[in-house]
Amino acid sequence: MYNNYISTALERLFLDKSRHGFWNEEEGKIEERIYHGKNWNWEYVEHKGYRYGLFCLSTILLAVEYNNLDLGIYFNKIQKYLDWIRLNVQNLSLSEVTYGALLSWILGIKLKLINEESHSTIEELLIKSMNESISSYDNQNYLVLIPAYYYINLFDSQRVKEKIILLTEKILNSADKNGLFQTGDLRYCYHQRLMYTIWGLIHSSYFCYEDEINKKVKKLLYYVWENRRQNDIDNAFLWHPKFYFVKNRIGSIPIPILNIKSSKYLFECHQTFFVNAVNFFNKRYRENILVTESTSALEWILGKNRLQADLCKISKIGIPVRIMTLDKKLFVENENYKGSYEIGSYILALSSYNKII
Repeated sequence: MYNNYISTALERLFLDKSRHGFWNEEEGKIEERIYHGKNWNWEYVEHKGYRYGLFCLSTILLAVEYNNLDLGIYFNKIQKYLDWIRLNVQNLSLSEVTYGALLSWILGIKLKLINEESHSTIEELLIKSMNESISSYDNQNYLVLIPAYYYINLFDSQRVKEKIILLTEKILNSADKNGLFQTGDLRYCYHQRLMYTIWGLIHSSYFCYEDEINKKVKKLLYYVWENRRQNDIDNAFLWHPKFYFVKNRIGSIPIPILNIKSSKYLFECHQTFFVNAVNFFNKRYRENILVTESTSALEWILGKNRLQADLCKISKIGIPVRIMTLDKKLFVENENYKGSYEIGSYILALSSYNKII
């Protein structure tokens, strides 16, 4: 049903950056972002960063793994990007490694896109990343549970299994009465951090705490759907509340956080993060929760929003505009770009929807 949207998004990702795409042929990688003006004139501006492209590749490969996405003519470019990761991974940050580098590398092996004679480097990076994720206060890093799951399926490792259990215990023990994971992350209730944690937990549930993860993830998904939208207007997810409390890392007194400005932002990618979380859950537990709701979340991008407009058509390049404010503005200063990570999640969600339909 959404094949045209998928093919257009892939085409834009692998179009050369000189032609308003994300592909860097010289380096063999997907760039982080391209920028636009108020008239939707797009251009590539040099930006030193790797996270977004790595996340993008990892979610595209998840779409292959989960939904048989056809890589088609982009097969060679994806192989080239995987080679770039293997060459540069030792110089990447924890955030870059957990946000897509490790998962892309491991899925590249599983999907036979690359050959890997030795996996000792991968395991050491995985163990290091999981140790740092256990000791840090950044819920985005819990995506590392996904490559850990695939690594064990490929190579088996008691060391990795033990780290999965430790990290999963940390996350589960931090859940508050609403199901939010208060690990000490100052932005624990931001939508993407909730969804990424869910993605990770669902994959760790294959090895530990199967029933507890089922209950807590389900509770959080329903909580987000019921409490994190302006549901009297449309099905857009709010990025975060205007005011909330954070669990103090040291003492027992909660820390109040007030952030009014960005609480008014609606991001297109938040729709797909939810869709993917629901689809991961239903596949894992063979349930059919929130199917209508996740479909509505996806359709918000394609026209059923407060503008009553297809966000792909507005951008003029066939991919959804990045942001909308509560009062329907589409141009926000310093947010006038499109990130490649958003497109990867979008492709994964569309491919899942196609499969369900």
